Amino acid sequence: LALTMMRQVVPSQTHVRSGRFKGWEPTFYGATLQGAAVGVLGWGSVGQEVGRLLAPFTDNITFTDNIAFKDRGSSSPGVGPRQLPLDSLLRESDVVFNCLPYAPSTKLILDSERLTEGIASGVYCLPSTTVCPQMMSALK
Repeated sequence: LALTMMRQVVPSQTHVRSGRFKGWEPTFYGATLQGAAVGVLGWGSVGQEVGRLLAPFTDNITFTDNIAFKDRGSSSPGVGPRQLPLDSLLRESDVVFNCLPYAPSTKLILDSERLTEGIASGVYCLPSTTVCPQMMSALK
């Protein structure tokens, strides 16, 4: 999902299918996950698996969680995912994965201001969550 969004696959496919494609042009290059700053909201089993799957692409993975994690799965101190406060994670991330459960305590953690001003590239992925109406209106 993140690769599709960052590489602008859907807009480029729409462009080709519309008949406007006239040959190779650098219109839809997009970005890549290679070396990207990736933020993961929630460091439970889903968040840790997302981090594990993204590790081959980047070593700049941060996460936020209401629990402080001492063992982040790295055998070397200072290596591996870093825990950050939510606003710092949003500000520093090129792409954000929301792995928080949909619960009363988490459903409004990302208000429209955080969504529109926080994520640098605007790439926001929901691999495991149910989207609440407030979040949908903020993402439009």
